[in-house]
Amino acid sequence: MKLIEPQAIRLLSSTVPENDAPAWSAGTAYQIGDSVIHEHKVYKAVADSTGKQPDQHSEGTDAFWRLMGPTNRYAMLDQYVSTQTVAAE
Repeated sequence: MKLIEPQAIRLLSSTVPENDAPAWSAGTAYQIGDSVIHEHKVYKAVADSTGKQPDQHSEGTDAFWRLMGPTNRYAMLDQYVSTQTVAAE
């Protein structure tokens, strides 16, 4: 039996837009329910915040963000087999 270690995948080109939500910005005040993209993942605000980076504040009882999943463009590259990237053509 051979052990195959996973390799990081880099997306070089895509015609699928990454417009699931606006990009996160440190200076923007976010309210509960706002969605943002940070590092090709969609996060939803579960508390009002400014300057709270989604990937650093999305776990625990004092989280400001909830990870919703990858953006549509990067869905095909996540760790799950059932996630798909969907495009019009």
